[in-house]
Amino acid sequence: MKFPLAQAPFPPLNLCDGDKQAVVELADLFVSQTLGDYEIHLEDDQGVVNEARWKMVKRFENVVVYQEREAVHPRRLTQDGRRPEQGTVKDMQKLLWFGTVTGNLDDLMYAVVNPTADDAKVKAAFVGSNVLDFAVLDSIVHPTPDDPFRGLQIKWAVNGGPALMRTVVRCRDFVYIESTGMTMSSTGERIGYHILHSIAVPGAPELHEHKVIRGNMTLYHLYRQKSEGVVETYVKAFIDVMGDMPASVATFVATKGVVSVWRLGEYAEMKKLMWLLQQHTALRHYSNSSICRMCYKEFGSLTRKQIKITQ
Repeated sequence: MKFPLAQAPFPPLNLCDGDKQAVVELADLFVSQTLGDYEIHLEDDQGVVNEARWKMVKRFENVVVYQEREAVHPRRLTQDGRRPEQGTVKDMQKLLWFGTVTGNLDDLMYAVVNPTADDAKVKAAFVGSNVLDFAVLDSIVHPTPDDPFRGLQIKWAVNGGPALMRTVVRCRDFVYIESTGMTMSSTGERIGYHILHSIAVPGAPELHEHKVIRGNMTLYHLYRQKSEGVVETYVKAFIDVMGDMPASVATFVATKGVVSVWRLGEYAEMKKLMWLLQQHTALRHYSNSSICRMCYKEFGSLTRKQIKITQ
């Protein structure tokens, strides 16, 4: 099956108020737990990755990817009660991304949020992820002027894996909650968060007819302004790609194709420029229709003074 599909495979979920509240509470719990884990990393571990527990597997610019050395227990036994064979993934991939990216916290959070499928597709194309298709199944919490990065949606996404292996490796899809926003640490620092967690939704069944395997994932992203122009990123991932994908391929999919935080700074700059271009186009259209040339000249001069692009 070729992705992206012409239309989303599921209709909007339209959850009842009780289900929406349950999703909000679940997302808030993840934020609280993730922040607690990060503060332990900063305080007890002095912000240093314990390499006795974590093995470095990849570096992307100033972000290092680690894999937990101790394998977690297998997901399940085979039908005859034996352990799975070596070389295929029956264990949850447990990974850690830690490092810094260039930029400021607000700009990075502007890059993180993608409330629509179109936003998500543009972001995926720019940061170079392996995600082939998106759909927003329900929007539960929306941003406000006082909390512009706040959002909570239920989404569906397809990960195609490495491009050179798509003829032999089946796509994985995920149905998950995605929560973004700002919170405060116990020391009063602003922390940006981006949480993704797989859920089972009756209205979004597995797509067997498309030969897609339903995976499970939990991703915790935290961002902190470490110094001027430098944001620290702390990401933990628990990913089960399901099926019989070779372990090396699963690790590659998880390390590169799911998380691309090292390119967020560049994407933030591009996204701001795109927004500025849209505003300029809108002003030109409005001026041609209802404002005299002299008024537009004065208004445009004022606008240029107010809009600043942070480098």
